[in-house]
Amino acid sequence: GGKDDKEVLENNVIINMKNYEVKELKFDHELKFTRHSLTYIDNNKICLFGGMDKDNNPNESLYIIDIETKKVKVINTYLPFYPNFNHSTAYIDGLFIVITPPPNISCWGFDLNFSIWLKLDLDNVLSE
Repeated sequence: GGKDDKEVLENNVIINMKNYEVKELKFDHELKFTRHSLTYIDNNKICLFGGMDKDNNPNESLYIIDIETKKVKVINTYLPFYPNFNHSTAYIDGLFIVITPPPNISCWGFDLNFSIWLKLDLDNVLSE
C-alpha cells in the first residue's frame, strides 16, 4: 500500500525482522489503499482497515488477509464513526479495536465472530 507521486500502490510485502528478508506477496483480491492500518489478528492472518482507495474514496470494509493461503475475506460494514484514517488499531481476544483521531477521540470494537461494531467507553481508562 501507500502512494507515490502518481498513484496508490499495491505492493504487498512481508519483512522477516530476524534477517530483514523482504518477500513480495500476491493475494486473490486487489488491495490498493493508502492511510490504512494493518493489524495481526491470529493464525497468520492480518486485518486491513480504513484508509482511502485508489479513487480517493473512504474504505469502509475490513479485509481479513490470510498470509499463507493468499486469500482475502472482505467484510462489508457500515462504519458508525468518521474518519477511518489517521486511526490506531489493535486486536484483543476476538475484538478488532479502532481508536479514532483527535479532536473527537472514540473507541470502537468490531466483533469478528458476530460482525458488529461496539462502542467502547474510554472515559474511565483515559482518566486514570
